[in-house]
Amino acid sequence: MVETAIEMAEAAGANPRDRLVAYVHYQASLGITHRDEVLLLILMALEFKEREGDVQAFVTAIYARQCSFIEKLVQSGQKAGVFRRDVPARELASVVIGTNDGTFLEWYRRSSALDGRNLVKALRTLILGSLRACEFFGNPVS
Repeated sequence: MVETAIEMAEAAGANPRDRLVAYVHYQASLGITHRDEVLLLILMALEFKEREGDVQAFVTAIYARQCSFIEKLVQSGQKAGVFRRDVPARELASVVIGTNDGTFLEWYRRSSALDGRNLVKALRTLILGSLRACEFFGNPVS
């Protein structure tokens, strides 16, 4: 799932913003087509974090690949002046991953009360708005 998400993002072109949107959209589509597998990965990451063994190593490798890709994507956006530079790329990438996982968990919990399209739009808006290079109270944040 992660490799395909990365492939989809890379196919979206050179613009880091477009690549991140493609990544978020593909992840959202997985929530529809592979709902149980996505939930299982999130739960396994939590359950096996403190355990040693093959499962922990496998899940850790999946998240490491995902985090590495998003971190490099954020770095390229920072270099291009598209994403803010006042927060390190590693931490911004971690927040992107955490926000994505948390949004999926909320959708899983309350799917009958939430509109999937609007939830993805909210996720995309939140992530892109948080990363965007802009001025805040007159102070440049990029």
